[in-house]
Amino acid sequence: VQAQPDPQARTYALVDLGSVFMEAGQLDDAEQTLGLALREELDISARVIAISTMSQIAALRGNRAEFTRHCATLEEIGWHQAPSIIRGQVILDRGVSWARLGEPAKARDILEWALSFGETQRVAKITLDADAAIASLEEGSLGNIDAQARRAARLAADQRVAAVRRHPAS
Repeated sequence: VQAQPDPQARTYALVDLGSVFMEAGQLDDAEQTLGLALREELDISARVIAISTMSQIAALRGNRAEFTRHCATLEEIGWHQAPSIIRGQVILDRGVSWARLGEPAKARDILEWALSFGETQRVAKITLDADAAIASLEEGSLGNIDAQARRAARLAADQRVAAVRRHPAS
């Protein structure tokens, strides 16, 4: 993160690193890293990603109150103004989080919203991931989609790091 010459690039790197920590199951590190990022000036996309990731951490810990608080914060900052891929991911992650919190009916409703959103916005990743999450929810094995998501997140993070190293911000 410190290798980034631009303060904004360092902040974005913190958001990415927080997401990677969460996907790797290092929830304390993720929360600390995202907390640092949220103290900085962020555009709507980075702020939405950071807060959404914090909500997922709360769900992973089974903390419904904290999860709900982060969801309310997303509403307050206008998460719906973020680009469609981010909005779709927020909806999808919210559905998975409700499943983790033991609310399969609510999870299914939100995952179906994510599926519909992906289709109408033509965001194939969201459509495919929502469809897989719904199938996993029906099988009672929603955790399987999480393992796939962790692998995909690690790959995406590695690609972002490689891209930043090839083209550092000037």
